[in-house]
Amino acid sequence: MSDLLNLSQRGSHPLYGTPFVAHGTSPCPLRRISVNIVEIHYHQGILTVAPSKSITNEDMNKSRRYQQVSKDSGNSIETGSIRKGRVYMTNNKNVTKVRRVVLMVSDLNRSIKFYEEVIGLKTRKNEKNRAYLSPDGIRDLIILYQPENPEPAPAGSTGLFHIALLLPAREDLADLWLHLKEHSRWLAGASDHSVSEAIYLEDPDGNGIEIYADRKGVPVKEMGTERLQVEELLQHATGNPWKSIPKETVMGHIHLKVRDVPEAVEFYRDYLGFDLMAKMGNHAAFMSTGGYHHHIGLNSWNSLGGKKPGENATGLDRALIVVPDRNTLEAIKRRLVEGEKLIEDTQEPLIIEDPSGNTLQLVVEE
Repeated sequence: MSDLLNLSQRGSHPLYGTPFVAHGTSPCPLRRISVNIVEIHYHQGILTVAPSKSITNEDMNKSRRYQQVSKDSGNSIETGSIRKGRVYMTNNKNVTKVRRVVLMVSDLNRSIKFYEEVIGLKTRKNEKNRAYLSPDGIRDLIILYQPENPEPAPAGSTGLFHIALLLPAREDLADLWLHLKEHSRWLAGASDHSVSEAIYLEDPDGNGIEIYADRKGVPVKEMGTERLQVEELLQHATGNPWKSIPKETVMGHIHLKVRDVPEAVEFYRDYLGFDLMAKMGNHAAFMSTGGYHHHIGLNSWNSLGGKKPGENATGLDRALIVVPDRNTLEAIKRRLVEGEKLIEDTQEPLIIEDPSGNTLQLVVEE
């Protein structure tokens, strides 16, 4: 593969799984891979991706799944003593989940072009410095906002790790892969997480994007990271050109960079009501409601002890979280006030920050 694609190994990642970076690009292991995806498929059968050697142990490298190990190891995904949920589609109205995100970008027109042409979203409305992106012309999943003086987020800061768009079917993920042969420079990785299969990209500002399809009925305890079996996935492709992302696409989850994972878990569990579904020591955690594998991902891989970026920094401006009913929202507000996380009972919409400075807007499901 190295002869064909002129790639060099520069490290890897526990979720994205991609251990390669094209020569001449940034040394960051999550940067774009400027290669032809079709060549990878036909010469290798699969896109070569693997669990991270930097934080996995010998058991992980030998096992088909992350092994359940002691809490002290800090390496493997641990679920046995947490919640034994199964995967459910995240469009259930009776759960608390992420509905949409607002992303800060440095060049609005460039970002619109990317999200339309590469991802397949539609611009429902375009204002002076804001664009509303939708899969169906009705529901906005992403709002792009360009501040007056945008700047990159400092290294080591908290904020967005990636947003995650959930496709309705595996066939859609296969069709997307074929579409990406024309846009391979945006590719950041591809993984099989057992509960789902995922393709990872970065937008022009480096905002992480996961696009995935769930496997129904897979226990959360099976969640891990392996290479995506592209050849097998493509057997499910429909052969139809990728003209737009499916109308049924939803915001499946959001993954955040935090300064301290146990601190963040306590906040999302005790104040917002999410269940801890799985964790990787004190490095990462996956939380949800309703038994889903995760609606909220948290990690401190590159943000341990980090600070909130400046107000004009590119990345996450806020995430909109919907709760199933008013009683749930009132209970959250009460817990926030009692825990001194919310100084006073503010008017709706309820806008708060988690301990790492990530902004959340809470509303009742319509």
